[in-house]
Amino acid sequence: MPLIRRIVFGEPKPGEARFAGLLGSLTESVSYCNRTGPLEHDRVTDLPITIPALKLNFVHPTVLSFVSAKPDDNDPLGLFAWHHMRLYDEGAAGLPAQHGHAAALCRAIYAYPGDPPFVWDERQDTTGVAWGISFGGPVGNTRTIAYVVFRGSYTMLDWLRDLVGFAPAVSHPTFGPMWGGFLLGMDETWAVIKPLLKDTEEIVITGHSLGASRADVLAGYMLTDK
Repeated sequence: MPLIRRIVFGEPKPGEARFAGLLGSLTESVSYCNRTGPLEHDRVTDLPITIPALKLNFVHPTVLSFVSAKPDDNDPLGLFAWHHMRLYDEGAAGLPAQHGHAAALCRAIYAYPGDPPFVWDERQDTTGVAWGISFGGPVGNTRTIAYVVFRGSYTMLDWLRDLVGFAPAVSHPTFGPMWGGFLLGMDETWAVIKPLLKDTEEIVITGHSLGASRADVLAGYMLTDK
């Protein structure tokens, strides 16, 4: 099995304890989030809130590795630092090279107007899941390492799946209880991505917001697909 690293930005929680324990077996598992301002973070997973009547539980069952993000000078409350992709450039400057490269790719997949075009080795929307693959990294272009990048919410379908993500948990035969909206389209997406990574020695899975949850789900597929 190749080395699998999960480097994600501001993700909602896709699953419960069983799934979180699975992600703990990755080579690296890091969640970037906003640790400033009155909300202290933007990561739904880490909000200390439970609403039993609605079957909502936003407390992550296991401790993951968190890294504080630098707030933007124009955002004194710190509400959108890191979560807002246009602010990534400021925060990424001080990151480890691999993490900074992941942040840059998370921005590139949104294709903001005015951004220079980015050439992906593979770029698809599979049943409503937007993703791209870039081989190589910040220190060289080689096919032995692949960055698999998931775009966050951008289309109406994305936002609808976000809403489904907050519905009561569904039972996945391998992952256990999961939030259904983040699973939609991922079976088909993994079937397309899997052969593209056949000879890769190291895989970095990354994404922002909804894309981060999808990155988590893909990591789960990679760890359990024999």
